[in-house]
Amino acid sequence: MFTNSFLRLKTSNKEHRFIHSDNLSSYFTVSDFKNEFDGLWSYGFHVFKGFFTEEQTGRQKIDNKLNFPIGIRINFNKRASVACYLLKNGDGFIIEILKKRFLLNFNKRIPYFLNIGRDFEIIEKNIKQLTLKFIKSDREGYEVDELFLSISPAGNCSFENVEKKDDGILISLKYKDKDESNPALYFCYAPNYENMRKIRDRNITKLDRLKKQHVKNSYLPIKYLTLQTEDATFNRAFVWSMISGGSFVMQKAGSIGIWAGFPWFDNNWGRDTFISLPGISLVSGRYEEAWQIIESFIKRQDVNPKSKNYGKIPNVIFNETNVLYNTADAAPLLIRETYEYYLYTGDYNAIMSVLNSLILAVDNVYISQKDKNNLIVHNDSDDWMDAKREGKESYSPRGDKAVEIQALWYASLMALSVVIENVIGLIQNEIVPSYDLDVSVLSEKLLIYKEQGGKLKESINNYFTTDNEPYIIDHLNKDYTPDGQVRPNGLLAIYYSRLPNIPKLFTDETCVKYLKFISPKLIYKYGVSSLSKYDEDFHPTHINEKYHKDAAYHNGSNWLWLSGPFVNVAAGYGYQNFAFAHTSNLKEQLLSTGALGALSELNDPYYRGEIRPGGTYSQAWSCSEFTRAVVQDYVGARQDAPRRKLYITPNIPVLLGTVKASVRYGMNESLSLYIRLNKRSGKIAYMDVRGLDLKKQLTVVCKINLGSVYTDERTVVKTQKIVINLSQSGDSFRVNFDYINERFFKLKDISLNAKAEIKKISLNYKYINENLLEKIEFAKNISDGEYNSYNSIKEQNFLENKITKKEKK
Repeated sequence: MFTNSFLRLKTSNKEHRFIHSDNLSSYFTVSDFKNEFDGLWSYGFHVFKGFFTEEQTGRQKIDNKLNFPIGIRINFNKRASVACYLLKNGDGFIIEILKKRFLLNFNKRIPYFLNIGRDFEIIEKNIKQLTLKFIKSDREGYEVDELFLSISPAGNCSFENVEKKDDGILISLKYKDKDESNPALYFCYAPNYENMRKIRDRNITKLDRLKKQHVKNSYLPIKYLTLQTEDATFNRAFVWSMISGGSFVMQKAGSIGIWAGFPWFDNNWGRDTFISLPGISLVSGRYEEAWQIIESFIKRQDVNPKSKNYGKIPNVIFNETNVLYNTADAAPLLIRETYEYYLYTGDYNAIMSVLNSLILAVDNVYISQKDKNNLIVHNDSDDWMDAKREGKESYSPRGDKAVEIQALWYASLMALSVVIENVIGLIQNEIVPSYDLDVSVLSEKLLIYKEQGGKLKESINNYFTTDNEPYIIDHLNKDYTPDGQVRPNGLLAIYYSRLPNIPKLFTDETCVKYLKFISPKLIYKYGVSSLSKYDEDFHPTHINEKYHKDAAYHNGSNWLWLSGPFVNVAAGYGYQNFAFAHTSNLKEQLLSTGALGALSELNDPYYRGEIRPGGTYSQAWSCSEFTRAVVQDYVGARQDAPRRKLYITPNIPVLLGTVKASVRYGMNESLSLYIRLNKRSGKIAYMDVRGLDLKKQLTVVCKINLGSVYTDERTVVKTQKIVINLSQSGDSFRVNFDYINERFFKLKDISLNAKAEIKKISLNYKYINENLLEKIEFAKNISDGEYNSYNSIKEQNFLENKITKKEKK
């Protein structure tokens, strides 16, 4: 079954690992079967740490391992080779012996040693099944007190002997040499014995069918979106980012969500879920999944008028009785992503069913809590930079007005205004029933939210933007004094506020100046730092004997998910080739560093010849933002299904060359894109857009950058806007551009196929009072001398001492 050589990832490095999930409550990860997180985990139980086809584990080591979307192949140094399949949706786990030569050494008898390393009880044992019982989970929050594990030989195999050892269990498996199938063990597990037995009895006789279905399930993350460029390595990384992103969609405490990271962020976090949703579920076209996730959090909204969290959605759902709401950004992120879901699908029935919940969040989390200047206030660590010393004092205090929180509420107000306006039109035109929504009340809310959005925009620009460095302030203190630390959160503020049909929050000049200012301080080729390397609180590595790792977490560590907002801003102003040098490095990390096929949570800004990943091995928003940025920011495809529009604003890096893609549109439609660059100039030379499956007329709006020039202390950007209607499946259009000189292109011709028709062609000029042709620099690698000069290195627990001194004043 391991036949997809294009996606195969192979390594003999024990520091590298692979991670697979079942999209329910289990995951399997392997490095060398010696790491504390290696093995199979289910419902918070460490089911086993590893396995070996030897009676004594000390002699056998992993020689190399291969990762495929459907499973993991492990080659041991004793010629043994096994395939591991973690079946989707809780259907179990299979270990299959692959090498027939290895089997001959054992004369029809195969030893399996399962390294469990915890207490267990054997409650059933015969030649066809072995059942173990575990008590007390290794991880909290699952509301599961016990787990039952069944191990069964597959096909014509049977157990010859089962022996309990101090650290596990030794199984002797008999097989028939005339059997054409590979000897295998089937693992089935559930918190309830009867449920486990039913699953086992249902599955054990149809494992071949289950494996075939597993193959289909494993490729679901790439079912609706395809993308191919001239960079084969990039293509492979992009597919893996989608597949790994899909692995985070899990279930816990009765809710579907996006786990933040493997292995230890195994909870549904509101912030992480909705930052990750666009890249994992929306650009990939997995809309049904996206809506289930949105609904699961709305169901947990605090609807108690007497609660201090009234209107909020959870920060994290540990279990049914342990739900935390200590977050300033989860509610506006939910609103933003519900709006994006609406843009991708046009699913007004879904939107109308939760509209009152969105209104509740805005009215009670923003409107009733905003200060006199229309800004929202919050506590330290209620933003994404939330690490605390011993759970108390913030290592990176950003109270009480962080810039990205304000931008999120601006986006939420304006997005909800668009939604309400659409809903009013649908009801008044009798397109849909009212769903008990009062049009007069909605009309009043529309006016309020538009007005508040305008006021908030004014306040953000008055208090958070400057004519001089840093151009966008990270946060305001309680007394409204601006904080002087240079952090990447201005990128978040720009990105969060950029959505179709919403007026820009910042001027183009502010955005470009801010990008130029922070890049040499924060943007490394291999990650985006959480704090300027010139700051006195900077920590050059995440793990260091000089301080607690949480002191560095948001005070220097590079966060890979921040690469997405960086690409969004940079590509939006024509710096896609600069940004792609960064993306290309992430491509290499994804395929050859840490957890292969995924992106880690962090890496160190202090570079010593190789990337040092940190935090979780595989992080949801790192994978998600890699995917999202490619589709939304480089290819530039954005849906507006309620208005039956598709926007294409390509900012394709030269190194990607020609791009071919197919995307899902709405719930039941699809289109293909073909974009070719002129290699000499990097401008668009040719574009083809085709309706593969269209149910009714669709308007495609193309905005093509024809070039720019810097003159009279401003940049003039020339853009060709082409608006074309596609009426049916098979309609298409092609656009050719001609080279004028090194600065500019021009439209050459447009050809239409079938019923496609031109609606509008216009030439537009944008004037930006900043030089967009000026080169931007990445942050330079930190030298050994710089490393030793940092306070965090010179003084033991520098930041903790600083916090203690501040408390004593």
